[in-house]
Formats: sequence, structure tokens, C-alpha cells
Amino acid sequence: MGKNLSSTQTYSHVVRKQQLIFEITHYTIFVTEYCDGGDLLRKIKKCKRVPEPEAKQIFRQLVEALMYLQNCDIVHRDLKCENVLLDRNENV
Repeated sequence: MGKNLSSTQTYSHVVRKQQLIFEITHYTIFVTEYCDGGDLLRKIKKCKRVPEPEAKQIFRQLVEALMYLQNCDIVHRDLKCENVLLDRNENV
């Protein structure tokens, strides 16, 4: 898994792994880069309603990131709004 995770360091919509802390049979703990735009849930609560063009952009970026991870044989097993991190420009 470590090899696949380090291969994600070059894709724009996937946070870069900074350090692998440890691996246990079914869990991997690692530190990622800081995303200063917060998470998608916070944005939704703040805006109440995300404009359609912006929602389309977020969805497109999220799908691209998931497709990239799938090509690296990585599955995101806890996909939810609070786990979708945004940069300062509100990109996934």
C-alpha cells in the first residue's frame, strides 16, 4: 500500500502524503499536507446552497480524484463531505 500511496503525490486533486506513521493489519495511519480551505461539509453549511456551476466543479474534481486513486489500486473507504478537503481556492 505504501508504494501506491506515494504514487499519488503528483496528482492535483489528491492530498499528498507527508509521512507514514504505522500500518496495522487493516489500518494505515499517515499524515497529509494541510488543506487550508477546510472541508466540503463546512462549505455546504456556510453557503447553505452551493451554486450549480461550483457544485459541478467540485463533483468533477472529486470523480477525477477517485478515478486516479482507483488506477493506483487505492479505495477511499470513508467518503463523506467532511473527508473531502479543499484548498484555499476551494478546489478538491
